[in-house]
Amino acid sequence: MFPNFWRHSVGLERPVSSWIASLFGAIAGVLLPILLVMGGWGVDLIVQGRDGVVPDELVVGPFSLPTRWLGAHGSVLRGTFVLILAIVAVLVLKIMAIAINGMTARNAAIDFDVQARRLLFEKSRLLAREQGLSSQSRWLEQMQEKGVIEVRDAVYRWYRSFPRDWVHIIGLLGVACAIHPWMTIAAFIALLIVRFLTQWFETSNRRERIVVTERWNKSREQLTYLSVTSPLLDTIRDTEDTVHSFDTSLSTYKQSAAGLMAPIFSHSVWLRIFFTLFAAIFLCLLTLRVLDRQSPDGLGELLALCCSAALATRAFTRWSEARAQISQSSGILQQVVDYLGQNTAVPSEVELQSPMRLERSLQLDHVTMRESDGSKLLEDVSLVLQPKQLIAVISTDPVQAKAITELILGFGKPSSGRIMLDGVDAIDIARDAFRKLSLWISPTGPLISDTIENNLWVGGQPDATVDLMEVARKANVAESLLNLPDNLRTLVSPTDDRLSSETMFRLGIARGFVKRPSVVVAHEPTGTVGPSIANETTTALLQLKNEGACVVVLPTRLATLRSADQIVVLHNHRIEFVGTHSQLLEQSELYRHLIYIRFAPFAN
Repeated sequence: MFPNFWRHSVGLERPVSSWIASLFGAIAGVLLPILLVMGGWGVDLIVQGRDGVVPDELVVGPFSLPTRWLGAHGSVLRGTFVLILAIVAVLVLKIMAIAINGMTARNAAIDFDVQARRLLFEKSRLLAREQGLSSQSRWLEQMQEKGVIEVRDAVYRWYRSFPRDWVHIIGLLGVACAIHPWMTIAAFIALLIVRFLTQWFETSNRRERIVVTERWNKSREQLTYLSVTSPLLDTIRDTEDTVHSFDTSLSTYKQSAAGLMAPIFSHSVWLRIFFTLFAAIFLCLLTLRVLDRQSPDGLGELLALCCSAALATRAFTRWSEARAQISQSSGILQQVVDYLGQNTAVPSEVELQSPMRLERSLQLDHVTMRESDGSKLLEDVSLVLQPKQLIAVISTDPVQAKAITELILGFGKPSSGRIMLDGVDAIDIARDAFRKLSLWISPTGPLISDTIENNLWVGGQPDATVDLMEVARKANVAESLLNLPDNLRTLVSPTDDRLSSETMFRLGIARGFVKRPSVVVAHEPTGTVGPSIANETTTALLQLKNEGACVVVLPTRLATLRSADQIVVLHNHRIEFVGTHSQLLEQSELYRHLIYIRFAPFAN
């Protein structure tokens, strides 16, 4: 019944703004029935004071107001003026309460959004060593881009609706029932029936419109096709058949177009007639009630009753819509909670090995890996990587290629199979050892907000014997650095407009010359560049390889594939082919297809 957005067990703490939103929602809910009662008093004061005589008290159901409290002193105008001022004061309080409720509900929703994103970020980092990054990537992208936003909107809708709508329903129906219970119940039930019928018909109408739209599209396409090709069709079949086909498609088009242009049910003539008749009958009953001299109900009471029933129906509808939205988001919220609740205990590393270099090989031996939902990511993958090799990994599903590079960097444990580093199983190697042995180069470096010089030294200790400009020349980035105002001392950031993606990528390569890792994983930048620029970047990667590193590339350029010592082709979670560019062009139709789609000059 009541959703639990704030799960303390996984770190989702309820903010103070949510309590404030609930408080002011309740205040706004209480003030509306008070306004209607005061409005009823005002109408009765005007109606009964038409002869200039101020009644002793104003009555709306069981709620009475002595007119002496208004300071009327026999003046209807003065009493009315005071009552209007009181109504305006309560209305201002209600508007302020609604505004504060909206502001704090928005703050609570944003607080949930921020908390959830931070917790997902922290948990993904903790799980990366065990599950890898790619195994979580699809789910995390879905949650970050859509799931968390849906729950956030549900949080906002909840605090806007509860307890305000509940107080509205209870208070308004209480006021109406106090005036005339049977008429209130009848009006409320009738309004609910009308509302539910409207929703049901609109749902059916939307479903029908989907079918009609599809029929309209097909008939329109057929009419276009026949208009363009009819002379050619006449050469292979009778003209009458072509004309008959056109007439049939035109008739279908006419019917479907009429259906699409027809108003939806809530705007239809029949619904308006129904509402008009319903309102007329209800007004007739109210008129009879008002004109009946034996009836104790005044005009103010009956107007308060009508408004209370209508507004209670509206509050019930709004509450139902909020519940529906919350129900839709509850499954996503549970997924987030289950993810955050996963165990991330760090195993002891007291007796684990910490190799300093990759001497012989890094081997993936019949490795199988699964995504966070249990589906296959990699299956029975075996691969041997050696120093002084440039290896390109391409896949029909880029996530699978990334999964292999992440295993090489030490992220994730296979569900079966093993990873061997110079003959030592990865489970016997300390977690930080892979980090010390390897380097990741992204399309943006990755750069940090600091000087170029500090960016090249990041992750290591500065060495005065290393000539950074010579390192930049090896990475073919020296010319770009010389064009910067302070050369190596220029302050840069990951979003620096002065640096192209090619320059940032080459700075990552330059970092490799400084750090001298055993394994380099490089994600080439996307985008079209000239052959000379692509060849310069590939030359820098080859230079890095020649200095002893095993360079594994997720390529986006044909020059890299042509220079690779090995190309690994993944398809359907498995390694389909391994070979050089020329070998795979001869042997693999899948490789030729991927080259044509992704690496042809016009691909981008």
